[in-house]
Amino acid sequence: MMTIKEYRNKIYESIIFLVAFSICFTGISYWGKLCDYVIHGIEPDHSVMSVIMGYFTIIINVSVFAIFICIELCPLSCYLDNKERMHIVWVRVLIVIAILILLCSYPAMYAIEVHTTTHQNKPNDMFSSHGALFALSAYMKITPLTLLTLYAAYQQEKEKEQNEKEQKEKKQKVSSKVVPVDEIDEPNIKTILTQILYHCKESNIKINVHDVYEKIKKNDL
Repeated sequence: MMTIKEYRNKIYESIIFLVAFSICFTGISYWGKLCDYVIHGIEPDHSVMSVIMGYFTIIINVSVFAIFICIELCPLSCYLDNKERMHIVWVRVLIVIAILILLCSYPAMYAIEVHTTTHQNKPNDMFSSHGALFALSAYMKITPLTLLTLYAAYQQEKEKEQNEKEQKEKKQKVSSKVVPVDEIDEPNIKTILTQILYHCKESNIKINVHDVYEKIKKNDL
């Protein structure tokens, strides 16, 4: 059963999580509003519904872009796994495929921005300068979460390498503590054998540990 202190700590953790989530929720939404203001000149709406819709708009943008990133990683992973034995022509082909997949995100990001923004003068051509501004706004909105995700992945990989390094050092320390029998001083061996012999006599075990040790040294056993 949990103690009062543990219940109190759980309540504190829940409050901290809710406060942090609220701050992130509001910050992400207002980042999208800032992008709309800078690129489209749309004045930010501070209503609760507008803040909620701004948050979910960015989440949709990030989710769609993440799908293209996952597809792009397929040729890149093939290149990284076989780059030492892969011909240079195939390397270039895989890199070009990865770039083309990433470029295909442009129409998707443009479409999301056109359908979610409150801008009155929407473009008819995605490849026009006006349409490029809408796509640019969509890419700007996903920048903070994308950078945060990359940083978290980097920190996780760094911690994994650090743990592997610590485990390797521990194994080396343990192996260094194992001393071969022929490197132990002879007086210490005699002391150890005398102690073993004493315990054998106390336990009524009839064995001559000195003879056993001599046979071991001569590789007779």
